[in-house]
Amino acid sequence: MLPKGSIGKILQYYSSSQRFEPEIERALIDFFNLNGPEEIENIGWNETAEGLFNEWFVYDFRLNSGLTVLQDYCERNPYKLKEYELTLYRDLLATNHFGLFEVKEVWLNQGLKLYDFETKKNYDIQERAATHELKPGYLFHNRIAKINGHWEMVGTNSPVWPVHLGKNIRQVLNKNNKKNLTPKDVNQEINGQKNKKPMEVEIDPTQALIRLQNSFESTGLNKFISAQTVSNWVLEKDSLINPTEIISLVFGLTDNKVEPAVANDLISALQDVYNTTPQKALGDKSPQEKFNENPEHQPEFNTEITRLGGEKWLKRLKKAHDYMNKHDYYKSARAFENTFTALLEEKTTKPDIYRIYANKAVAHFACSEEGLGEKMIELALLLNPNYDFAQKLKKKYENGDYDSPIGLARRQALGQKKIKGDKVSSKNLFHIPKRVIENDPAVKYYKYIKQLNINFATEQLTTSKLTTFDQTKIGCNEPCPCGSGKKFKKCCEK
Repeated sequence: MLPKGSIGKILQYYSSSQRFEPEIERALIDFFNLNGPEEIENIGWNETAEGLFNEWFVYDFRLNSGLTVLQDYCERNPYKLKEYELTLYRDLLATNHFGLFEVKEVWLNQGLKLYDFETKKNYDIQERAATHELKPGYLFHNRIAKINGHWEMVGTNSPVWPVHLGKNIRQVLNKNNKKNLTPKDVNQEINGQKNKKPMEVEIDPTQALIRLQNSFESTGLNKFISAQTVSNWVLEKDSLINPTEIISLVFGLTDNKVEPAVANDLISALQDVYNTTPQKALGDKSPQEKFNENPEHQPEFNTEITRLGGEKWLKRLKKAHDYMNKHDYYKSARAFENTFTALLEEKTTKPDIYRIYANKAVAHFACSEEGLGEKMIELALLLNPNYDFAQKLKKKYENGDYDSPIGLARRQALGQKKIKGDKVSSKNLFHIPKRVIENDPAVKYYKYIKQLNINFATEQLTTSKLTTFDQTKIGCNEPCPCGSGKKFKKCCEK
């Protein structure tokens, strides 16, 4: 496997050498389609564009010598790499290939099976990190290479489209996928002029709302939001959300399970509403009105849905559930807090977000963090009053009726070991200051999501996805979770 930081070393060498400054300047002008070096300082850098440029510079850009940067690096060997190390770079040079891939299979912590729309081949990729982000059916651009006899991903964190391909869409991609695609092409699609919708045709605001509402109804999103709700988001966008957040929130409510054609139509309908809705930042005029006043004012609407390496909240949620399965409730509660922190950062949601609040409540009760547990149940029911599992959970904990592992963990937190017969008095529980509760990331996330007027009260959901904990999961010969050092059967199981 190519050592971590290998491409970074190449970039460091060429960016820190004064002799290559004119080459880098020429590369920037080419990649971003600039008119001259004076425009370089006005480049609209973002994480995606920077990553794509770095990859294109190393693999695709040609120096005045006619060599790519990677070829030049292998010939110069500026860091005096040993022969076996150079062999890895030569493998990279000889076999690297950039393209559009579809995820066919995912083997957690091991690798992926990818389908390349250009070569029409499947590749088994040795990869770890991306297996936590990608799912079968996802599309993304990346670069692969055969290093030491196996294929691996050697590109930047490319944009990922979490959509599932229908038969017709797959046929179109197989037929029309561009040959010799490079990161420069992808950047133009995402961040460049191709990403802007010409406004030569006047869009009727009422028709834009009707079209978006129809799109919501066809995808089932009308259960959660209306076209008018999105319009209100835009009206108040200075204090609420920006266009990228609109995409993130709407696709979060679909659980990212939409066909590409439907996704494109949804994005286009969202764009029309955005462009025809007055905005405070534009003097209470819509982007369309501003464009009519000045055609140079071309509104941008970012259609990037997610990025490889993004969706941190999913990884953190999985970690929280893993800790719960191991009865490590304290770490689980902290992981749930990190989950909500990531949800706030990524400005997204999910249709049953209240489930996470119920899971978090269980973890807090197990830690004897009574105030936080009660708050999480309260927020779950505020988001969905019909959530009967949370209703039962609330009644259960108000009565002090705990499942054995949960009750055991509570007593451990309180320095008690007896689990039969008695109930823990709420007076003995650890006091959680109000300011701590209000500063909890889940409470902050609730305040953010509540102002958007999303209707999460869509069903009762009697079958809970909450991880269940049976006492049988604690083996009689296993160490007692109370921390005594004795076997469970000789301690708290008695």
